[in-house]
Amino acid sequence: MSASKLRIVIAGAGPGGLTAARALRGQGFQPILLDKRPADALFADVGGAYDIGREVLSILRALGVEDRARASGMRWKTLETYDGQGVSIRSMDMSGLEVVSLPRPALQQTLGEGLIDEVRAGTEVVGVAQGERVTVALSDGETLECDLLIGADGVHSAVRRAIFEDGPPRFCQAMAAWGTLPVTDPSVGAFPADSGHLLLGPRGSGVGGGMPDRYVWSVLWPAAAYEASGEPGARNAQVRGVVAESLPALLPIVEATDPARVAVVGIWDRDPTPRWSRGRVVLVGDAAHPTSPVLGQGAQSAITDSFTLARLLGRHEPEQAIRQYEGRRAPVVNDNLRSARRLNRLWFSPNPALQWANRLILRWAPQRWMQGGFESANRANEVGDLLGV
Repeated sequence: MSASKLRIVIAGAGPGGLTAARALRGQGFQPILLDKRPADALFADVGGAYDIGREVLSILRALGVEDRARASGMRWKTLETYDGQGVSIRSMDMSGLEVVSLPRPALQQTLGEGLIDEVRAGTEVVGVAQGERVTVALSDGETLECDLLIGADGVHSAVRRAIFEDGPPRFCQAMAAWGTLPVTDPSVGAFPADSGHLLLGPRGSGVGGGMPDRYVWSVLWPAAAYEASGEPGARNAQVRGVVAESLPALLPIVEATDPARVAVVGIWDRDPTPRWSRGRVVLVGDAAHPTSPVLGQGAQSAITDSFTLARLLGRHEPEQAIRQYEGRRAPVVNDNLRSARRLNRLWFSPNPALQWANRLILRWAPQRWMQGGFESANRANEVGDLLGV
């Protein structure tokens, strides 16, 4: 079926969904893009950042948005590691690594350039039926008919619930928060502006860094059960409690952050599986393989998944494209998922001896070993021949 005749619906306008839409449009498709969030939340200015490596930058180049991504982000000169009190532990040279750190809303704006006004916001998938075509029931009461449905709707994917009976994702006994504030705020002055910052406390860790117009930070900590974050004030109180106990050097930055610029989420994953599809419904990114963020692969995996699927749809019939997509991506993604799960257990273990061992590794591991983590991420996101149209 020609691109002009194949009707594709994409559920979810995060990095994966926007990548799929952009890559498909570049090949003549006209996908319909949905998102359950209201339009003004698609670029919510909360904190945190994505580390974008060499291979995903090549995907952004193929999509025509690499220059904007680089201009919106930062290549840190070093990664500075501190204990929770702010005492320097080590410094890792980042100058030889092709890694751009990009604020979350900046990545959304980069991928959504020219697309975002066409997102059908405020509606989500509530039902899926397959016959000769795919019938998609939406929460606003409308029904769509399409030839292919792509689920890019995140960890708690409604599309996944509609096609698989595999229950909810697994809580990893960890929580995360991220926030942002102006890079000129006095609280930021304790840390070098041109570096990334990793803080290691007895109960939790923090990551931060300066961007062209802001400072972004994130905190991860162990939790026996998922803790709903509530209203903005409650979110900040929740994060402040963790930071005050384990990462006091980061506390002035957290306290200076507008509660509306803070997000708190649970960390979830799923068991590895070789299939992310059923019929003509296929999943990408966190909808397919939610993974702990300890490897920093979430957004990169979603972008690579979506680009791979879209380019294969430009070359093959949908069924063959889906099989090749799963064959290319599932083995490497599942390896990453297993690695992240092992590291997650070590990183958030309640066992003080394991916590001490983890901090010891991060303090004394050779720099080439630390840099190897970034190269491993690059290998996991290679798309090879798909970069050519």
